[in-house]
Amino acid sequence: MKALLIKDFYLMIKTCKLFLIMILAIFFMAVFFPERAAVYLYAAILMGMLSHSLLAIEERDGSDKYYLICPVSKKQLVAEKYVLSVIFVAVISLAIAVLEVIKSTDINTVFFILSLTVSVGLVFPSISMPIMFRFGYAKGKILFMCLGGLIGASSAFIVNAGSFVVDSLALELNGFVPLILITGSVVIFALSCLLSIKLYQKREF
Repeated sequence: MKALLIKDFYLMIKTCKLFLIMILAIFFMAVFFPERAAVYLYAAILMGMLSHSLLAIEERDGSDKYYLICPVSKKQLVAEKYVLSVIFVAVISLAIAVLEVIKSTDINTVFFILSLTVSVGLVFPSISMPIMFRFGYAKGKILFMCLGGLIGASSAFIVNAGSFVVDSLALELNGFVPLILITGSVVIFALSCLLSIKLYQKREF
């Protein structure tokens, strides 16, 4: 799996430069926006899409079929993309934490924003990657766009309603909301990985 990760990092640097620049630009926009949470969530969604972009590139040049004759299993190919998504989400979450600490944001608010970022960053690929591994990027891209819009709208709703819910239920100070969000997203992510492995093993090329 280490070799697959290195391969994807090289592929990302070579083919996704504009995508990475866009993510950085959107992320640093948060410095000038008072409502930064929505910007963070959008950046997290884009980070989740990086794995999709790499899968699309592999499908376009046919390397996804080449990997099938290499000494790696379909399970490893699927698991590597999920590990890559975790790395991307961890990177964006760390960057957000550093920025918020620099801005002297209240620690409870930082945890709440990070929990939203992690949740969105993990849930987006959890929903879309099983479809991609089953049908491929070309057949599933329309559905991906619909999913992106749905999750984006849901994220905006969460951001707007989050403060009200937290204040009303007084859960943020106790740490329940971040814990529920992160635990739920991790469980969904793990189940999605297992589903993707089964679907990819049944897929015929």
